[in-house]
Amino acid sequence: MQRSQTLLGLSLVAIALLVWAGLGCDGEKSPPGPTLDCDQAAVLVDSANDSLGRQMDRVVNVILYDPDSSFRPDEIDFAGVNQLYEEALSLCPTDRDAAFGASFTGLMLFLADPTLNDLIDRFKYVYDTAYSGANPVGKLLPLVNLDGYLVPRGIPLQAGGFHKVLPSLPKLDHAIVTLAAADPTIGEVQDVLEQKLLPRVVSARTRMQLVLTAPEFTFTITPEMQGDEGASPIFLDRSDFRVILATLYAAEAALHVFVARDLDVMPYDITGIEAALDQNSSFLSLKSGGVGAGHMSTAKTRILSAEVELENALDDLMDEAESGADQTYDLIKVYPEDWADLDKIKDSLAYYRTYFDGPKQLRIVWTNLENCYWDYYYGWVCDTINDSVVMMVDVRKFFDAPLNNPKLFLPTYTLTLDELSPAYKNFAGYYFSRTKYWNMMYAYFGISHPNDTPTFAYHLPDEDNDEFYRLLAEYPSTEQFIWGWNDATLKYDGCPEYYLSCWYSPLRDQYEPMWWQRHDVEACYVWEADTYADWTWPYPTFNGLLPEMTSDELKELLFEFPEDWRKSGCDTLEF
Repeated sequence: MQRSQTLLGLSLVAIALLVWAGLGCDGEKSPPGPTLDCDQAAVLVDSANDSLGRQMDRVVNVILYDPDSSFRPDEIDFAGVNQLYEEALSLCPTDRDAAFGASFTGLMLFLADPTLNDLIDRFKYVYDTAYSGANPVGKLLPLVNLDGYLVPRGIPLQAGGFHKVLPSLPKLDHAIVTLAAADPTIGEVQDVLEQKLLPRVVSARTRMQLVLTAPEFTFTITPEMQGDEGASPIFLDRSDFRVILATLYAAEAALHVFVARDLDVMPYDITGIEAALDQNSSFLSLKSGGVGAGHMSTAKTRILSAEVELENALDDLMDEAESGADQTYDLIKVYPEDWADLDKIKDSLAYYRTYFDGPKQLRIVWTNLENCYWDYYYGWVCDTINDSVVMMVDVRKFFDAPLNNPKLFLPTYTLTLDELSPAYKNFAGYYFSRTKYWNMMYAYFGISHPNDTPTFAYHLPDEDNDEFYRLLAEYPSTEQFIWGWNDATLKYDGCPEYYLSCWYSPLRDQYEPMWWQRHDVEACYVWEADTYADWTWPYPTFNGLLPEMTSDELKELLFEFPEDWRKSGCDTLEF
């Protein structure tokens, strides 16, 4: 690496000399660049810091604590502040205050990007259309819980008070899977992140690297920047900058992985999802022309860089000068008694780093619950039995030889989906009374079958079929048992007839689990193989990710007993 850098530096010097010589021959001169003036740059930085403080005060107090429903992300406009930092940096390229300010505000400019705001407006339009007081037009699909483990809770739209401004993600994802939500697509989201956010993350990371070239440099987060004039200032130092840099490296890696594959599902309905999950579809495939593979390769280098910066940050935090100094206003406070814990973290980082060096044994441990019983005081009590398996893995292959289409690495299959849980349909078919449903509709809304289009935007199905159950499934459980359950006959004393919350079903506790399952998807699979012996994995090493794995070993990991294997079956997927 050092030799490559030296050659690169010599090449740049040679090019510069050639350009200079060429300019000298013809007598032409390039336009003059900005005059270097570090004193003037310092004045601009002071002005930028003051402006940043005012802007952050507005962000914290107005947007997070008292948001307005009309607020749009492009109202967070850091363009003026960023311009001051950039101008200061052009006057004095070594000004670390300007570099840090440009790094932060450059990232924040993403919020004002018109493409991002157009995308958010379109998502909000779908949400507003689908939740305008009546059931949305078209067939709704099950909820996809974006607030679960698949997406970190710390993403910007859920940070602080932003959830009060934009639709909550669980509701928003419910809206975007309607037939009307084919626009925007996940591909457009990828494009915005790749073309708009990723370059800003790279720029911010480059500026942070410049900040770290001065070991003694600190940046002050003023009380105004914290949105609290009574707060104490916070001093960011070298260890904080390294953590920030590591975070930027990690964010860059995550973005590269996310944009590397085709994630579009068209249309957003059961048919589209089935088509996407077809073994030969392009869904989940690497983007062609080496683009996807390039993203994955870059992601690996950024992950390793993040690990290095975290280790460096830990070294700085455990430095005697750092731990012995006054840390009253430090963002991260570390004392000698904390060194043992930090050493463990550092050792863990170094250990996991070795998985990028080549094949290495990995032990996977899981817990089985057995002999469970109900205890009046403790609830469910179970015996826990740990089980484990050891296999060789080569993490490098996940990035260096990524699977082009992961679905092709599975045994041949076909998959069909049903957008309503069969258990829910059976349950609704037994407990729903269509006659009583229409009686309640007439009592509350004055409408009767078949004149229901003004309320629901389309005519309700005439029979108790899937479409009818799907419609009922879209209503809250409190309304379902009022409108349809044939035992919802109890009413609180003194409660008006037209208050839905006045009614109560004596079997509500039994219904509750089924209400939560109404959006579960039934996925039915059929393997091409007719027997367990014929059921083989075509590429059990997954392009070298599991270098020693065989099809038979993989089958044993998945099925303890061959008789547990089934050629076909159905499972309920909870979204």
